[in-house]
Amino acid sequence: MMHGRFGERGQAVIETTFMLPFLFMLLMAFGEFGIGFYTAVTVNNAASEAARFASVGNLPGCNTNQVQGHAVEISSSRLQCADVTVNYPDGNTKRGAAVAVHITHTYTALTPFPRLIDFVTGGAWGFESWPIGACSEARLESDFTVPSPTTGTGC
Repeated sequence: MMHGRFGERGQAVIETTFMLPFLFMLLMAFGEFGIGFYTAVTVNNAASEAARFASVGNLPGCNTNQVQGHAVEISSSRLQCADVTVNYPDGNTKRGAAVAVHITHTYTALTPFPRLIDFVTGGAWGFESWPIGACSEARLESDFTVPSPTTGTGC
């Protein structure tokens, strides 16, 4: 009968082999959560910065394309102009009126972890992509004209 060093070494290899997939899944989950959380913070910050830019940053003559471009620039190009909506809930561009910036972005997973979860659960979670949204509102610092202010809802 063999007891001692050689038998225990084989047991450790088998235990490590069984645990490695779970450790890799945990590592991917932490990575995906971190990237997703970073994206959510970036979207929120881009909405805030774009609203501030629209209210004071480039007066006079601020237009929607400049605000959208600023949001994309602040997000390090994680966003696209189509993700950003700028509107003036009060319907005018006088000093003290509101400007609202809405951002809706669909985050797509970067690691295979969500696809693995969908495979294991039979697609019950639909975990591969999810929407991230942010809205920020600011007051205009002075009067200016916009070619055609878009009215809409505030935040």
